[in-house]
Amino acid sequence: MAEFATAAERSVAESLTGGMVASALARAEGASTWFRGAIVAYAGEVKHDLLNVPDGCSSARHGDQVT
Repeated sequence: MAEFATAAERSVAESLTGGMVASALARAEGASTWFRGAIVAYAGEVKHDLLNVPDGCSSARHGDQVT
């Protein structure tokens, strides 16, 4: 976790993990200084409306495009 935190502030968007990634990050030592927060977009309309994920897009295919 330390390597993830050292470069810059971080935030995440997740779906099928249901918030587990954000939970793990928030428990890390010093998270309040580098973890900005998370969006858990489980429903398709939330992914499309809030995160602009294209229809038919799966995170397994396009997760590398998220920065």
